[in-house]
Amino acid sequence: MEMNGIYRQMFFALQNGGIHEVAKAAFSIMNMPVTIADASYIILALYPKITTGDTQWDSNEINQQVIAEAVIAYQDDHHWDTLHSAKSAVCIDWGYYQHSPRYAALLSRERKTVGSIAFLIGDIPKEDWHIEAVNIIAQAASIAISRHCANSDQLLTMKEAMMNALLSKNIRSQSEFTQMAELANFSVHTHYILAGVQQKITENKMFSNYIRTRLMNYFPHTLQLPQKNRLYLLMDGNGRKQKEKLFCSIADSLKEIDQLIIAFSDTFTDVFHLSIYKRQIDSLLELYEKKKLTASVLHYQEHSVDIMMDLLTSEIPEENLLHPMIQTLKNYDRAYNTDYLETLKIYIYSCYSKNDASEILGIHRNTLNYRLERIEELTQLPIKNARTAFHLLVSFYSMDNRK
Repeated sequence: MEMNGIYRQMFFALQNGGIHEVAKAAFSIMNMPVTIADASYIILALYPKITTGDTQWDSNEINQQVIAEAVIAYQDDHHWDTLHSAKSAVCIDWGYYQHSPRYAALLSRERKTVGSIAFLIGDIPKEDWHIEAVNIIAQAASIAISRHCANSDQLLTMKEAMMNALLSKNIRSQSEFTQMAELANFSVHTHYILAGVQQKITENKMFSNYIRTRLMNYFPHTLQLPQKNRLYLLMDGNGRKQKEKLFCSIADSLKEIDQLIIAFSDTFTDVFHLSIYKRQIDSLLELYEKKKLTASVLHYQEHSVDIMMDLLTSEIPEENLLHPMIQTLKNYDRAYNTDYLETLKIYIYSCYSKNDASEILGIHRNTLNYRLERIEELTQLPIKNARTAFHLLVSFYSMDNRK
């Protein structure tokens, strides 16, 4: 094939649309399926989307990782050394794999790896001009990815600036918010939710750029703010369950790399109160770090009492916090081998439900009634008094957590 014609096609592809047009033009030149990925192996463009019969190639999707054997090929020491000593894209002929010869090229700009491009030849015989054509296409893809990365960086900067402005109350009117939202590619909604994502490996003090890129691809119309090992995302408050499912699927796909904890704030309507909901997220994640919560998906609504109790019990010494009834029953249990303190705790935790309490304790309801009567006789205090019950609830929470 005439190389000048290939150069022209690549030039027009870059002029007319960037990465997707480069992939389309590459297919028309090579007559092979083509994949373009960035340096973190996230697929940016595919053309065409067809079933080839090759299970690894067919599993490719936009915003997913590139096929497994390509990652292995690109990480091979020899290929990296070749790339780093080269001044432009490096072409790799994979040879035959599952009866299909393939080509790949590592893409670099100014001696920095920006991505990769791969072709599946299938049953088409390899021709002499293929290698040179792949190199020309790789140069065009390199320019397209560089532009894409630059645009993405600018957009991320804008998203961070807008989040910071909201948190510091530097956006003061709805019209100002709407103008900035348009620049940051953020959709204005009637309801919002703030999500906080944290990596479980807390030794890593910075949030992974790779994971952030994945989340950005899945949730493009959000505001994002990374802070140390956390990432905050402001998004549409509707479809909460679907968002949770998507977060979980991303976390599962990363489990061999770095597991994630995901925390959700309450839904809110006033975006100018964002700092309140950031505190909700921080409180949840701090409680997780203290090992007082264990789930991978956390909701403020479900754990607000845990957060309040933790704040209360951390500020007051235990000897000042515990209700006097606790020590009275503890001494009696020790002296007479009874189980009144545990009975009272389960009864309080069960919100005065005798059916639930007797079931948890594994005793008859009549036995529970007898024990509760004896507890009131011993302590001379009404268990169902609201103040007493609240004080006992705080006391038991403190005891359980300090264990």
